[in-house]
Amino acid sequence: MELALVAMAVGGGVQAYGAYEEGKNANDEARENARITRINASVEAYKARREAERFGGIKRRTLGAIKSMFASAGVAGSSGSAEDVSMDSAIQLELDQRNAVYRQTSVTQAGEAEAKNLIKAGKNAKRAGLLTAVGKGISTVGSVYSMGSAAGMWGGGGGGGFYESAQNLDGGSFYGPR
Repeated sequence: MELALVAMAVGGGVQAYGAYEEGKNANDEARENARITRINASVEAYKARREAERFGGIKRRTLGAIKSMFASAGVAGSSGSAEDVSMDSAIQLELDQRNAVYRQTSVTQAGEAEAKNLIKAGKNAKRAGLLTAVGKGISTVGSVYSMGSAAGMWGGGGGGGFYESAQNLDGGSFYGPR
């Protein structure tokens, strides 16, 4: 019987430790995923920033080419059609550049939000693992004590429960005199 109680206590301890480690590992994994998410967001933001810079260069070259084309055709750059074409091109190219900047901002914010959610999930997993470990530990202690009491190892011999061992004032049990 003593070996069974020791085995039960050790098994419960191992289960509790396993639950704790599972929660801790889930937290570590979530933190690593958050770190990777932040790196990926940073890379995407860098790409978007470079794209915005590229659109800036395209805008300057395109507008220069338009002005040059009109000048070589003998059209004044300040005349109606030439000015309209230049303005429309400038507006469209500016929108493309701003979209790239917006993409950079949104990718960065989305990456940071996802990283924060991963960290929060990791903390919750760690907390759940700790609570499960505590619950398994308490349950194991209760089971070992119950079996030990039933076996008479902690006094009271032979399995007397609360109602059988509790005595009222006149010496009888709660079930009446013995």
